[in-house]
Amino acid sequence: YPRVLETWYSDQYIFELTGKMWAEGGVPYVDFWDQKGPLIFLFNMLGWKLTGSSLGIFLLTVVWTAVTVNMLYLLAREFAPQRHGTTTAVVIAWISAVWIGILCAPSWNLIEPLCLPFLAVSLLIAVRWLKQCDNDSEIAVPWWHPFVYGLSFGVCLLSRLTNALSVCVGVLVIAIMLLRRNQWMAGGAIGFTAAVASLGPFIVGVALPLIPFCVYFAAHHAFYDFIYGTVLFNISYAGNSESLLSSQINTIVL
Repeated sequence: YPRVLETWYSDQYIFELTGKMWAEGGVPYVDFWDQKGPLIFLFNMLGWKLTGSSLGIFLLTVVWTAVTVNMLYLLAREFAPQRHGTTTAVVIAWISAVWIGILCAPSWNLIEPLCLPFLAVSLLIAVRWLKQCDNDSEIAVPWWHPFVYGLSFGVCLLSRLTNALSVCVGVLVIAIMLLRRNQWMAGGAIGFTAAVASLGPFIVGVALPLIPFCVYFAAHHAFYDFIYGTVLFNISYAGNSESLLSSQINTIVL
């Protein structure tokens, strides 16, 4: 398998090629390299394993899309009026799904749709918690909430970390709410214990999808390749992009 693919029409073909290569015994970042997290490669690999062709990827995408639309429906129910709430939520969910499909054209086999179900679940439980705060000033954050946030963060880390922005913003809003209610990092040892209790499930959620990949790539002597392709290269790429943008701005100004 080639280490460098020079020209492709869309990222979807790179993901499909890497998934096919992995399904046939290759190792991502070793036999074929791309600066994305391994989760999208795993998704495509499972699709190839399912049918031996890209049809399997399409079938998995249909299932993934159905999960996403269902999460959008549940989110819409939280904001829909009581009267005709179900109909309104269905309409909102499908409009959102169509709009997401347009934004993700020409293919749903991309990074963003892969993360959407996890991000939608995180947003759903955050919205429900914030709505309960309006009725109960002493409501606490259940332990499984930070676990779900951590899981969503881990999925984004293993695909593209910038997709985790919504999770980070949601956690920040909840932290501010708890600070305002003197329920987080307040009361000395009690507040510290509560903070640790919330941090623990979050770390477990991040580690749940991360550790299997670490073990796999370490066993195939490709741990650094995995870390470089998933994190380090993208950090350096972002830094170079900022330098390029600054040079272009300076050129325009001069």
